[in-house]
Amino acid sequence: MTNSVPTDETLVALAYAMAIGPERLYELQEGLSARLREAGGDGSTSGEELIAGEFGSLEAHFANALEMLHQGSRQRRPAWNAIQLMEQDHRALAMVGQGAEVRYANDAARRALGLATDGPIDIDLLEEGSEAAFRAALSRLGSVEDNRILGIFKMMDAQGGPPRQMGLKQVRDDNGVATGYLFEMSAIWDVVLATKFKDLMKLTGAELEILRAIVTGMTLSDLAEERGRKVSTVRLQAKRLLAKLHLRSQTELACLYAAFAENEARGTRSPAWDDADNHPRRRFESSAGRVLTYEVAGPPAGRSIVFFPALLGGTTLTPGMYRQLFARGLRLIMVWRPGMAGCSPPSDPTMSAFRDYAADMAELLDMLGIERCPVIGHITSIMFAYGLACHQPDRVESVIGVNPTTPCHRGAHVSAISVDEKLRFMLMRRAPKVGRMLVHAMLAKVEAGFDEEFLTRFLDNKIDHETMQDPHLRDGFRKSFSKTIEQGYDSFSHELALCGLDWQPVVDGTRCPVVLCVGESNPVYSPDLLRTFAHAQHDTKVLGLSGAAHLLFYQRMDAVLDAIPHADALTDRLAG
Repeated sequence: MTNSVPTDETLVALAYAMAIGPERLYELQEGLSARLREAGGDGSTSGEELIAGEFGSLEAHFANALEMLHQGSRQRRPAWNAIQLMEQDHRALAMVGQGAEVRYANDAARRALGLATDGPIDIDLLEEGSEAAFRAALSRLGSVEDNRILGIFKMMDAQGGPPRQMGLKQVRDDNGVATGYLFEMSAIWDVVLATKFKDLMKLTGAELEILRAIVTGMTLSDLAEERGRKVSTVRLQAKRLLAKLHLRSQTELACLYAAFAENEARGTRSPAWDDADNHPRRRFESSAGRVLTYEVAGPPAGRSIVFFPALLGGTTLTPGMYRQLFARGLRLIMVWRPGMAGCSPPSDPTMSAFRDYAADMAELLDMLGIERCPVIGHITSIMFAYGLACHQPDRVESVIGVNPTTPCHRGAHVSAISVDEKLRFMLMRRAPKVGRMLVHAMLAKVEAGFDEEFLTRFLDNKIDHETMQDPHLRDGFRKSFSKTIEQGYDSFSHELALCGLDWQPVVDGTRCPVVLCVGESNPVYSPDLLRTFAHAQHDTKVLGLSGAAHLLFYQRMDAVLDAIPHADALTDRLAG
């Protein structure tokens, strides 16, 4: 785009062009920024009134363009997005209906198991004697909680190879209908891997034997006979083992071991350890009827830290990050926010959103048996970390920000926030139809297959570009993105609208220690900007980290964990 300031007609034309395809996204973004600068948005003010005056008259056109974009976009097709990820996976994966019909099979499943999309599963492929259990599991798809693992089944290789161990999990299709998700597991019993698993999970010798029986398909009755114990004794030990690991079934235990074994076997090779199998999504409903979903990563007996995910990256953790959690004995409770990943829809973007979320979080912590712990807020989610500390001060030990955003209405730091950054937030408040169109167009571009191009432009620095070469990270970003937009693109729009509020009151209400970690090469919120902001806040320190930029959490997770005040003295663990 040239340096000329675009007219209203040009901006409207670009908006409608975005409804057809994503190629004009950056031209539209640059045009909006150029108009704001021309109108006097030099960074000295928040720009709210300027935005309302400049773009208010365009809202009707942007609303029309947004509706057109929705008609052609894939944002309402979460199962379609999952299929794209399945096709890239080397494991045999398939979606099946309650009648054992194949709704989709990826290339590996087509070759290894002979599955054909829209055809029936060949029941003869199932291990002898397991057909009834398989059909019973499929019949329960509509009556169990979402993402519940229903069983593990051996299926014969169509090419004469060794049997494939397949997990069956309940998921929802595009229309909200319960569907079976078959996924290949790697649960081969290996003494060396089993010993590593035993050490990580702090299992006893008897518990390791129970794990061996479950993984290899031995019944607990046979194990009791082998060990010369009563069956009731072994079953009680198995029940206690599941409680110790916070698992609900022997199937989940086998899946946990399989995920661990696969990760150890792959090392740093691609594709990544499937994060959906590492830390399955869990569901909690508050007394107010609002649903939160969360994922747990780290050793079962680890000390608890609450982590609020970023919009991009979400709950992505690489194998190296997992190893750090286990080495330090830390467990991340990664909690999603309204409108994302199966949570209840968001309320209006007002300050009460932080109060309500904090109340729900307090109840979740009660359920988990966590009295008080540190809270990490990643980028925009720092607002919710401050909100929890402000409204539930007895539950928060400290707040740790990772490349955090800041309030953008008042304070000495505001003049250092770029016009483009303010534009993202203020459009959602003062010209919301224009703002939503811009956000939805960006996300449609990502979904249209331009995700790597988008990240290359968004992460405009060499350090982040090198970090994104990690295949584990790229794979994790794609999967977490699907979770974030599971209910549509407004999960992003709502969060940016909250960023546009004057949320300084929740910062002022936070009295616990605060540490703001920032990459020295962060292109948006620099260490100097955050130091200016922190100077006016209570008990707030800024830690600038070398060798890090926007992807700080993935580049220097060790330093972020080291920055937690009194990290060595943490005692709170999950109940049970």
